[in-house]
Amino acid sequence: MPILFRIPALAKALRLPYFPVTVNHLVFGPVLGTFAYFPAKIKIRVLDPVTFDVEPDQPRYSKATVMDEAERIRSMLQDTLHDMLRERRSVWFG
Repeated sequence: MPILFRIPALAKALRLPYFPVTVNHLVFGPVLGTFAYFPAKIKIRVLDPVTFDVEPDQPRYSKATVMDEAERIRSMLQDTLHDMLRERRSVWFG
């Protein structure tokens, strides 16, 4: 649930890292808004698995190789997210 704002004084009094106020709190009240929620449509896309081709008895990849692969994976995830956003018909109806 997206947070509209936080109340630091209340969070400190309740010994919480932060106390969020969401749309649900404004619509349903502070108590019911914590437990009641608006339904959300979530779409996921499963990508190809990531594999590494190092034999068990061989030395590990260098740090540079791992960082390059991590950047490639991050870029692939970002491109997939942009594709999903392009295909979305509406913010509210998916």
